[in-house]
Amino acid sequence: MELSNFDEALSYFKKCEKYYLDQNDTNLLQDVLNGLGIVSSEQKKYEQAFAYYERALEIGTNEGIVNRLLSKAEAEIRLRKYDRATKTLDEATELAPLHGVNIDLTEMERLRGLLHAESGNFEKALEFYKRAYRKESDSKRPYLFIPILEGLARVSTKMKNDELALIWLREAIDVIDTVRTDIGVEDMRRTFLSSRISIFDRMVNTQLRLNKTEAMHEAFKYTEKAKAQSLQNLLNQASAIAQMNIPDSLSFQLEEIQFLIEENHRKSQEFRLAKTVQQDSIMRLEREILGLELKSDSLKKQIEQFSQQKRIAAHTYITVDSLQKTLDNTQVVLEYKVTRDQLVMFLVKQKEFIVKTQPITRDSLKVLVSDIIHKTRDKLVTVYDLNNLYQLLVEPFDNYISAMDDLIIIPDGVLFYLPFESLITDLSKVEFKRDFKNSRFLIEEYPITYSASAALIDIVVPRHSVPNSNFLGIAVSTFSDPSLGPLPWTEKEVRDIENAISDPNNVLLLEEDATKSEYKKNVGLFKVEHIASHILVDDNQPMYSKIMLTEDNPQTNNDLHAYEVINLQTNADMVVLSGCESALGKLFPGEGIVGISQAFMTAGAQSLVMSLWPVDDRLTSEFMVEFYQNLQSGLSKHRALQQAKISMINDIDDDPLFWAPFVFTGQTEAIDFNTRIAWWYWVLSLLIVILLLYFIQRYKKKRNS
Repeated sequence: MELSNFDEALSYFKKCEKYYLDQNDTNLLQDVLNGLGIVSSEQKKYEQAFAYYERALEIGTNEGIVNRLLSKAEAEIRLRKYDRATKTLDEATELAPLHGVNIDLTEMERLRGLLHAESGNFEKALEFYKRAYRKESDSKRPYLFIPILEGLARVSTKMKNDELALIWLREAIDVIDTVRTDIGVEDMRRTFLSSRISIFDRMVNTQLRLNKTEAMHEAFKYTEKAKAQSLQNLLNQASAIAQMNIPDSLSFQLEEIQFLIEENHRKSQEFRLAKTVQQDSIMRLEREILGLELKSDSLKKQIEQFSQQKRIAAHTYITVDSLQKTLDNTQVVLEYKVTRDQLVMFLVKQKEFIVKTQPITRDSLKVLVSDIIHKTRDKLVTVYDLNNLYQLLVEPFDNYISAMDDLIIIPDGVLFYLPFESLITDLSKVEFKRDFKNSRFLIEEYPITYSASAALIDIVVPRHSVPNSNFLGIAVSTFSDPSLGPLPWTEKEVRDIENAISDPNNVLLLEEDATKSEYKKNVGLFKVEHIASHILVDDNQPMYSKIMLTEDNPQTNNDLHAYEVINLQTNADMVVLSGCESALGKLFPGEGIVGISQAFMTAGAQSLVMSLWPVDDRLTSEFMVEFYQNLQSGLSKHRALQQAKISMINDIDDDPLFWAPFVFTGQTEAIDFNTRIAWWYWVLSLLIVILLLYFIQRYKKKRNS
């Protein structure tokens, strides 16, 4: 349960609850109700959890009653029902010997520590937490040991002993790192960290309170410890596979398992769409997929043993000093950490490191940013809205950023949904609330790149080969699903781009040719893959997010899912997903957004251009052609995107609704399309002409003599 997808678990438990109610099976129903209580507690829905535990105790038998009482007591503590929680804990202590149950004394001590901490008796809380720590220090069961350490840190902070709190927090994070490394499935790793991100928040805020240079560096290090570790692990495994000659036996096993995973994902998706399929069939398939993913992870770890390449180790993280060594003198990193009570902001340059905080809570920031994004999408956002965000997020660092700098934004939480390009830096000439013409956007001052982590800024995404051909363009304009509107400009978009990058080896897959099978035949052969189609995001299961392609076989799933992309070898310098919301997916605290875009990066794409919200079909077509013309002229990728946005602001439409959602991540180097004749060709041609003239002159002189 601890490592599960809680939304999925809640859905399954509720269906089981209905089933066992209908069957009048009280024995299994009480287990289901207890499970619902545990999931609700993990989601911090304590009222709901308390109600489930109460129901389980009302209908339950004596078996398991003690553990249910302990769970109920924790919910009562969280709800500040301290007297009731004390009675519940006493009842559990009395009932344990009567039912022949050896009560978990560590859990009892932990709960009494939590009870005293929540009620403000910190001396007593520290006593009980230390007892629990001593009892658990040998076995170190993560589900108990981590909350004990967090409790000790919290009580130490309340008692004004931040140095002691840091000792407990370091130990808790070490345990988290160990567990996270041992978990075999990436989705489980992400969820495990997501439910413990508060420990990293507490560590960062505690370091900042010390207000020392070393502590500021530590705050940055622990901010990085919590970021994008799952993506780094996937890239590391992909690197081992791409770089080495893998033994045939391992290679065959891995391919076979990946095929089975894809097949089971396909069946699971079909079952979900078919309303007649029973839930237990879906659950059985999910268990099979989990088992296969565990086998796949084990094989990938064996493959890593063959790799001599320096890897991003599970227990080593980037520091301020190591990051500064990778930056050039124009790069400025702005990294954000959204904690419960404040926003922490870091600026890192080659020779500077600055830390700022803003007194805005996580919930308030979420409301503020979400409101501005919705207003932008509804054409209601004002220049004052966008300037207020600029003042909050970027202006504190104005004195440290110069006109020639490149911004690298490392967002956190709700900031992953915000295009910083749209923030307004200057209102001095504004005449009315939506006067974008007389405003100045951040993108007009700096090119902007995004990264999920500082550790990923300088990483080279592994690929199996370097493509020679320039452009693979895919366009779909009509769809069999009536809920998906037509995209009449996609074909023109792709054809116009192909004309800008003229190359006889370019391949266009348009309309009926834009099938999954045709894409898979061509993947990995081109420097740029441009896909213009609808993209459907699955917020609950991001690996089921998909690109809508043309149906070529009514009996099979014809759409390209993220779980398929992740096992491909794109090798592309750049993948452009110009469809709506292609940058979205499921937001995991610490990890960032997981979806179709992350799948392409894992598959070897060196960079990505994607969209944060629905975009106008015609304007997107014009914007993309401008972007590729800039690339063709030799601009780096992030500057080509910047110039395309500035052109749209100046010449077409300055409303950020139309140009702001396209964001860039990855390697920024210019793409060599090999369409211009190389300099050496001209030099060689000139030498040949000179030699010809020389020999002609000699021949003429010889004849005359």
